[in-house]
Amino acid sequence: MYLLFELKTPTLTISPYLLGNHLVQNQGTVAEMAR
Repeated sequence: MYLLFELKTPTLTISPYLLGNHLVQNQGTVAEMAR
């Protein structure tokens, strides 16, 4: 839910680096969402 909300922001779309940094900081949340 939180990750999908951030994916909709134009900033992350323009800067893939910010998205990668976000994923690294939230590996636990992303892992559970992937299940």
